[in-house]
Amino acid sequence: MANLVPWIRALFIAALAAYLVGVLLQATLAGVALFVQPTGDFDLHRQFGYLIHLAGLGAFVLGLLSRPGRPLLWWLIAFGVVAFFQPLLPSTRDGMPYVAALHPMLAIVAFGLGMRILTQTVGWLRQVRQTA
Repeated sequence: MANLVPWIRALFIAALAAYLVGVLLQATLAGVALFVQPTGDFDLHRQFGYLIHLAGLGAFVLGLLSRPGRPLLWWLIAFGVVAFFQPLLPSTRDGMPYVAALHPMLAIVAFGLGMRILTQTVGWLRQVRQTA
């Protein structure tokens, strides 16, 4: 397993970067639904959001497998919790609209946590080069 850790870390960084790019694309798709389409059709935003949700959970699992160390582990757990619950909030629209309104705010929090983790782990890519 120790020989795989640098490769798992590289996969984690790639998955986290893909998640962050996906969040930016999601914000763009929401803007398209609000400002470009006259009916405000959020179907594309919603459907792509499920893929981003899976990417976030995949990045979280890879992060846990990458042996991040205690300080980074807490950031990773916070990211995992936010990435898990954020896409579920719009489903509370009918019963708890104020909770559903937290959906875009938690997307910003998930993006910020992801950027923090990414900046702390990008040095791990040097380990992959050394093992190759």
